Amino acid sequence: MLFKRLILHIKQLILSPVKEWTYIQSRPLSQKSLYLHFAFPLITLISLADTISTTKWRGLYTFIDSFVIFIAQFTIYSLTTILFAMIVNELIKSFGGKKDKNMASNLAILSIIPFYLAMIPANLIPDLFFLGLAGLYSIFVFYQGLLILFKINEEKKVGFIFIAFLIFIGIFESLQWIILVSVRALLRII
Repeated sequence: MLFKRLILHIKQLILSPVKEWTYIQSRPLSQKSLYLHFAFPLITLISLADTISTTKWRGLYTFIDSFVIFIAQFTIYSLTTILFAMIVNELIKSFGGKKDKNMASNLAILSIIPFYLAMIPANLIPDLFFLGLAGLYSIFVFYQGLLILFKINEEKKVGFIFIAFLIFIGIFESLQWIILVSVRALLRII
């Protein structure tokens, strides 16, 4: 039942974001549900895909190497997701909206689902890296959610989206660099 609901939400969010955001506005998901039923299962799949790719294509063969890569990727994506939700909530007030931690989490987490879905095959098979570009659809989903969930002046919406995704990319890339440099050093020691 839970898996069917997850698939239905994701399908609706991708195929009919306006309809899904309208539904979410009237019945927002709890933060616990967002993380446990949406973010962490997808993050687990992305991390597993990257671990398989790293093991197969880059020549890391030990279980410890694979486990460390999995934990590193899971940490990167999890922290990025958590920080993005917090930053969206903080930014919203600066752009004329009303802070609402739960709605901001719904907006941030659900809107990056297309990015996460695109990253699974892109991480699994390095030659399919271009599929990661499909993740740009997340910006459109975010925009649609912003229109429905928050009352922001029309002139400020594009600026909000630009700054939010610039911060998202900055967080993701910074964590990638910090954590993966640490992991590479750790793997050399082990």
